Amino acid sequence: MIFNNQVWFSWNQQSSVHPLYLTLQAARENLTKYFGFSWPLTILFYEGDQVYWLNRWEELRALGFKMLDCQLIPGYQQFFYEEEFPRKSREVERAVEALTNTDFTGLSDEQLLGRYQEFVEIYKGWYALGWYAEPIQFCAEQLVDERTETLT
Repeated sequence: MIFNNQVWFSWNQQSSVHPLYLTLQAARENLTKYFGFSWPLTILFYEGDQVYWLNRWEELRALGFKMLDCQLIPGYQQFFYEEEFPRKSREVERAVEALTNTDFTGLSDEQLLGRYQEFVEIYKGWYALGWYAEPIQFCAEQLVDERTETLT
């Protein structure tokens, strides 16, 4: 695949559409609930079971700077790392445990769909918090590069 790596950030992994849909939906919808911004446009190309992600560097870094600004708000780090992330992690753990203990053979299609939708909402709420790592990393990389250039 040919693209301008100064404009586009690309990475690839093995995956099917469904897990990526959930994680990207968390990035677009649920991430917005936490701080008002969502993951930027993502282009996915599939070659067999390999998916290539493309994002514009400029958009990823801009999101990272916005996220970093949120982290600098007094009390936000405590809220995020000591309260919200642990709370969401416990919710996912309880949801997985509930599914593990469910006898699916006795459920109707509607009940199965309901259980699935309940789990997906909990999962996306938790997964959205994990999206903080990537954009902040990209803007931090740019900050280090800029600082290094001014020192040389």
